[in-house]
Amino acid sequence: MTSEVIIYNKEALAMAADSAVTINSGNKLKTYNTANKLFMLSKFHPIGILIYNNSIINNIPVEILIKEYRKQLWKKSFNTIQDYCDDFQKFLNKFLNEQVKKEKNVPILTIEQLKNKLVISYLQYIFSIIQNNNPNPFFIYQINTFNFNNFIKNKLKNILLPLKNNQKNLTSLFTDEELSRLLKMQLTTINIDIQTDDVLSILIEYFYVYQINYLNQISTGFAICGYGEKEYSPVVSEFKTLGIIDNKLFVFDGKNHSDKSSAIIPLAQRNMIDLFIKGIDDNIIETVKCRFSDIINDILSKVNSNIASNLNNNANTTIKDKLLRHNETIFQSKTDVFNKYLTSKIQNNLSPILETLPHLSKEELSTFCESLVSLQALKHKVSLNLETVGGPIDVAIISKHDGFIWKKRKFYFDSNLNNHFFENYFVKDESDSKHNYFSNIYKRLKIIKHKFKKVN
Repeated sequence: MTSEVIIYNKEALAMAADSAVTINSGNKLKTYNTANKLFMLSKFHPIGILIYNNSIINNIPVEILIKEYRKQLWKKSFNTIQDYCDDFQKFLNKFLNEQVKKEKNVPILTIEQLKNKLVISYLQYIFSIIQNNNPNPFFIYQINTFNFNNFIKNKLKNILLPLKNNQKNLTSLFTDEELSRLLKMQLTTINIDIQTDDVLSILIEYFYVYQINYLNQISTGFAICGYGEKEYSPVVSEFKTLGIIDNKLFVFDGKNHSDKSSAIIPLAQRNMIDLFIKGIDDNIIETVKCRFSDIINDILSKVNSNIASNLNNNANTTIKDKLLRHNETIFQSKTDVFNKYLTSKIQNNLSPILETLPHLSKEELSTFCESLVSLQALKHKVSLNLETVGGPIDVAIISKHDGFIWKKRKFYFDSNLNNHFFENYFVKDESDSKHNYFSNIYKRLKIIKHKFKKVN
């Protein structure tokens, strides 16, 4: 996993990324602190790119894809960051399709296979939770129609509740009818039936919650940051991809951050960053809101049933209708009051930081960025969980006229032993190489001449 942060104001944009990468082999997990996640997208223009989640697309490392695009882009520029983003996606589509055709062993999904994979994964997730709630761990819990339906009605909502705030980030791949058919088909193969329409509705509703989180885990995320030729304030453009599906680059969750003069944008693992900035984790916010709604709803339902039980049968229908309408009004008003209260408390914590952000210098932006990633890494370091965030933190600053500047960067080699790397960095072809060669000789002769004069 990863922790990355982008912070910008009118003056500049800063980016920071950790170096942890997690290797998953069956049930075994291992982490290394050597991954590169922050790159220059152009050697000549103020553009950077961050990557997160999966570091390989269709069997090709993302670092190779970025550097191949940078080589092809060379000195070409675009008017906006969104234009760079669109061009990068076109490159990925073309390049990956070409490589996939050459490599016969690369597995390529169709959209139908992806849909089936999603449904199967969702049901396996539900079954694993039912097994984990087994009252007797010494016996295998037999999942049947009754306990499956009972679990969906009474427990699924509470388990997937913290993920619900991400639900609207993706238009579904399915229609409700198609999803209903696939769910029933998969359950029938293991002799489980969906007993009521209520159970089916809950399954469908929370599938969409699960879908975005599942796709986020298996996708590769990109954030392209900087300035287009005609942009004078920093812009961030994000998207995620699963690679080639049905001969086309599958892209989702695209966002463009250009509507604010300053902003903090955490990517991938962000709970400690949210906690520092807002005073509360987003998942906790969503859980608290939903729990409050459930409590109010439960209280009003009990009041209703107690009143209705003490009324005669003739008055029951009319009174119940009035109570129902009145309860809906009370429920909505109390929920709104609570949500406004929670939002105001978060805003009180957030305001001092947001008010300072537009005035931070380039160096302060980069220090803030690095500190937020360090905070996320510290949490993983002192907890018993796998250290999926950590290692050296790469930090870069982008401004309109100074361009892309590294503040901190790890190298896998000793720069003193690899002068040729730096000499060839801006070389595209043989003619550039010859020009660079003679240019370097000339520069060195000037330095020697200057030193010789100084000695005499």
